[in-house]
Amino acid sequence: MSKRKLLCAALALSLSLGGCAGNYREIENMAIITGAALDIGKRETYSLTYELVEFGGVDPDSAGKPQYITVEGDTLAECAQNFGLITGKFGFWGHAVILLISEPLAREGLTEPLDWFLKQSQTRLNLYIAVTSGSARALLEAPPVGTQLSAGQLADMLSPQVGSSEKHHFKLFEVFNTLRTGGTALSLPWFTLQNPEDGSQGKPLDEQALETLPEGSDPLIVYSGLAVFDDDRLAGLLNFDDAFVVHLLKNEQSLGVISHDGVSMRIQTSHCSIKSEVRAGEPSFHAELRLGCDISQAPDIAPLDERRSVERITSQMELYLEEHISSSVRRVLRDTHCDVYGFGNLLRMYHPQDWRELEPRFGEVLEQIPLTVTVSISLTGDPRFTEPIAPAGEEDVT
Repeated sequence: MSKRKLLCAALALSLSLGGCAGNYREIENMAIITGAALDIGKRETYSLTYELVEFGGVDPDSAGKPQYITVEGDTLAECAQNFGLITGKFGFWGHAVILLISEPLAREGLTEPLDWFLKQSQTRLNLYIAVTSGSARALLEAPPVGTQLSAGQLADMLSPQVGSSEKHHFKLFEVFNTLRTGGTALSLPWFTLQNPEDGSQGKPLDEQALETLPEGSDPLIVYSGLAVFDDDRLAGLLNFDDAFVVHLLKNEQSLGVISHDGVSMRIQTSHCSIKSEVRAGEPSFHAELRLGCDISQAPDIAPLDERRSVERITSQMELYLEEHISSSVRRVLRDTHCDVYGFGNLLRMYHPQDWRELEPRFGEVLEQIPLTVTVSISLTGDPRFTEPIAPAGEEDVT
């Protein structure tokens, strides 16, 4: 090939690779967004609060510290425009890890606001989506534990490493897929602010209650459970125990602690199999849950050389879980009227002909669906709780 042809090919290639130039911005002209909170506006449709992190500037002490800016707009596009007018910078979403949506706004629907975030080219598809009781802005601006940013702490609270669901579907692209395909009801993490004196078991604080906290007492950010949706509208809130059951039945939980009557076991492995059956046009389900656990605490397991003590507390825990799971499912279906467990999907896959007749009235059938539960626990870990200790005088001295 001649030099002229090579030069022309190189020029054409350079022109075709220049697509990023139109989207280029200097970093000092960008505001780095690490998290956001979306509420119903006081004057406009939306109120959007940005958590920003400053990596440079005149004051070196401000580097890495969060800043919070709230704007309102009739649309989220107007909010973004107003943000630019206030800051003089372009909001960059590439580092945002979580979007908080207030309970009142979630009850109006998620489709419209989430559609705007999906259309932003910088938004990460693994952006966490969560619901808050009361003001989403107040929770985002609440002081975090330690030195990290509030958005970072909230994202860490949803990570599998701290015992939450391992295969959760709380991220933007997963939420979008669930809303688009239908079937199993959407569920999102639910955060609350609580009085530190009440710990994680207190009542959520509203904006008025936050103002009454003693000076120097910061509210506690608590992962309280799940927000369940009917299509894209919030239908109900599940406490942590009911949320835990949802994750167990959907094979989204491999870590956690189960406790009953003074005994605590730490889950190491978990697998649930749900079988469906239709007789005379009426569906029923059986859930078989297999857990591998360590005994974390058992005050009455003395003496340790009595295998019957271990078998007894294991059997008691199995019976407790069977009743607890059954009652939790009945309560959630009654209160939310949403198929958060995916029972309808099982009928659609394994009983398609029956499903055609059941689907129009499945909402009515759902609340009364018979469910039986079988739990089997295998003990792992410390051999003192799986093998008996030889009685005195019978020790193996070899």
